[in-house]
Amino acid sequence: MFGIDTSNLWTPLFWLVMIASIPAVIWFFRVRKLMIKRQVTLLSMLERGFRPKDTRYTVHGYLVGFTAKYWVYHGPVTRAWIYYSSPPHHVFFYLPFIYLLGKKERLDITLELKRMRVKGKAHVYRPGDRHVERTLEIDLAKEKRERYMETRIVLPRQTAKALYTNGEALDWARRIYTELSRLTDVRRVSVDPGRRGLHVSTIPRLSTLEEVLSRLEEYAREMMGKESGDIDAGGSVS
Repeated sequence: MFGIDTSNLWTPLFWLVMIASIPAVIWFFRVRKLMIKRQVTLLSMLERGFRPKDTRYTVHGYLVGFTAKYWVYHGPVTRAWIYYSSPPHHVFFYLPFIYLLGKKERLDITLELKRMRVKGKAHVYRPGDRHVERTLEIDLAKEKRERYMETRIVLPRQTAKALYTNGEALDWARRIYTELSRLTDVRRVSVDPGRRGLHVSTIPRLSTLEEVLSRLEEYAREMMGKESGDIDAGGSVS
């Protein structure tokens, strides 16, 4: 076409693609093995921590995450919902986009308690986190009748934002956010007595996940039985 012979262009282009794909293939198999091992370890820790009577898993996509529902029905927890996602680190050519877009691994845990003797609702979260802000916006859209007050929580290495309807719920959310931040990278804590719900969003660390799960059970047990009183909340409110 147009008198241009393109037949000689395909051979060098073919070999260029082949040579460029070699490190991508090697990367894929090596990183895939690590990602599978990490997810298996994480699942094992979750099931040991919650000891569910029944489970249901939904896979999001190849190696990029899953959603789980646990029927627990022992201790202070009746059900637990797990959301886990991981950027596709095994796709070599996608790595620049992962770092440019700031994509991070996520582990969101929502617990339904047998009962929750806490007054009000509260959300404490890391500002600027797009995943957290998007999911929080969805949750708040379902609570149009709620009137939230807003404040900041000053912690040693960050300043979090808080939305709350009652000081007691704020104290709980602040305490959980502060204490768990010493163990893992916490991005959001929500306390919702109306749904008997405790929600925690983190960027997980396998080295401390078991302790985080243990702490969550302790908080759930305290919130289930405590009616009122002072709570050591940790960070200062400004």
